[in-house]
Amino acid sequence: MMDHGETQRQIGVMNLMACGAREFKGDADSLTFRVGCRRAVKAYVTVTLEPSDTYKVERVELDRRWNRTVVDELDGVYCDNLGAVVRKMGDRP
Repeated sequence: MMDHGETQRQIGVMNLMACGAREFKGDADSLTFRVGCRRAVKAYVTVTLEPSDTYKVERVELDRRWNRTVVDELDGVYCDNLGAVVRKMGDRP
C-alpha cells in the first residue's frame, strides 16, 4: 500500500512545482498527476510502487481525441532519485 503523502515528499515540492503538477489522484499502489501547460496535449505522470520497493514512473499523453500514448517509462527508480526522474518526465515538451 502506497503512502501518497510520503511519495510527494520524496518527489519534492520544488520538483512538482517545476513540472506544473496538479490534479493529483491516487489509488492503492499509484499516484497520478497532470503536468505541463499545453492545451492540445494533456500529459500525466504516474508513479507506481512496485513489490520490490522501487517505483515505476511513466508519462502518458492524451490528445484531443483521448488517444493514450505512453511517451516514456522507467522502472526500478529508488526513492532518492524519484524527484529527478519525475521532474525530467514532467519537463518534456
